[in-house]
Formats: sequence, C-alpha cells, structure tokens
Amino acid sequence: MPIEDRHLQAGIVLVGRHKGTAHRCEVVETPEGLRYQVDGGEIFKSPSAAAKHVTGGAVNGWVFWSLERSDKAKREPRAKAGPKQAPATKKPTKASKKRKAKKGKAMRAASKGEARYGCGACGETFPTMKAATEHATVAHLS
Repeated sequence: MPIEDRHLQAGIVLVGRHKGTAHRCEVVETPEGLRYQVDGGEIFKSPSAAAKHVTGGAVNGWVFWSLERSDKAKREPRAKAGPKQAPATKKPTKASKKRKAKKGKAMRAASKGEARYGCGACGETFPTMKAATEHATVAHLS
C-alpha cells in the first residue's frame, strides 16, 4: 500500500518487493536530515531514489514502498461468498421457440453438408450469403 503520510520519522522501516525479492528501507537521521537506507547499505535522499536503486529504473518511491507492519500479520482472508443461486429461468416465448426451431433446421442442414447462411434477426436460412444479405437488407433495415 502506498505511503499516504509523507511525514516519516527516523526509525520507520519501509518495505517493497521487486521481482520476487523483498527489500527494506529504513528512515535514518543524518547531519543533512532524514535519509533512506536500503537493506542496511546505501543511503539516499528520497524514497524514489532508494526505489530506483532497488528496481534499476525510475519509480515513484512513495508508491513503491509501504510501511512495515509491526504485527507481522498477513492480510485477513476475504470472507467467502454464500452459496451460488441458480439464475432465474425465463419462460420461452412463441418467437423464441420459432427462432430456435429455424436454427435447429439450419444446423441439421449444415451437418448434412449443405451450406446455409442465416439471418441474425429472424433466423431464416438461405443457400447463399448474397441471398441472406439481400433478405436482411430488405426485411429488417427498411
């Protein structure tokens, strides 16, 4: 979680992960002011400079680093959702039954090796793509 309160004090430990490796950055007091010491070694002027050192690229240190949790507890698991409910079933209408019947007829024709082209609006089938296109243009777009 990004650092929200940017008024850090000496002794605060920041943590960050990069490519599966955990890194620590301690806020330390120096004669020049607060600095950021990465993994007990190099010291940087800002969290971003420390994060850049760790990642090898430009990165916003206030977003990269998080405050180390003092209790070392892991995040609480999410509550499990209740049992799934079956979706409500709709009663088929005459039109939907008719479309289903036409679609079934087209599928049977296709399985016999007959090339059939269907109208997406009404489900009627045609022997050629040209006939299906003409039907759709005349019957459904006018």
